[in-house]
Amino acid sequence: MARRKFTEEQKLFMEEYASTLPWPELTEQFNEKFHTDFPYNTIKGWLYQHGFKSVNGTHRFTSESSPRWQKGLSKEEFFSHFSNDSLKKFNDNVKSMNIKYRKGQEIIKRGRPYIVINDEFGNNCIFKRLMRKNRYVWEQHNGPIPENHLILHLDGDVMNCDIENLICVPQRYLAQFRWNDWLDATGEVLKAAVKCCDLYYKAKDAKDV
Repeated sequence: MARRKFTEEQKLFMEEYASTLPWPELTEQFNEKFHTDFPYNTIKGWLYQHGFKSVNGTHRFTSESSPRWQKGLSKEEFFSHFSNDSLKKFNDNVKSMNIKYRKGQEIIKRGRPYIVINDEFGNNCIFKRLMRKNRYVWEQHNGPIPENHLILHLDGDVMNCDIENLICVPQRYLAQFRWNDWLDATGEVLKAAVKCCDLYYKAKDAKDV
């Protein structure tokens, strides 16, 4: 079974509320918002991996934030373990963040720039209105990014989203980047690495036909 990946919108959601909501509650809110069924341990693992701590400031869990207590509970039973204040705080944060930002504004999240792409407030939260700046700039010049492609920065600086600094490559190239220790390559070395991948996969695809 293929491993499911989080979307950029889902990552932004977790980043925003990891330090303010109990993680079991965050998991429930996450799955309700995105109509998914990610297990608590999957959410928790991603948060650990990206340096977040649980609300009490440690990686230990209280009896209320332990993943075991929620097993088998219905949605109503789950929410009954949390105060109205905590749920209200969550909903108020979503609403205030949504109306705060306007189309064209730039927001920095976890060291990366994002662009607000519309003013469609409605019932949406801010995460549905953001696009990574590198992707936004690329698509303004070249149209939609092909499926399973990503944007790299020639100078290695994720804050530099000038079109001259961006290149679009297939995600599968990352396997060769890791194998050849090219993940930190920049400038002409990065361009050469991409050309090597172009030739490698062209030959591989021809062989597999």
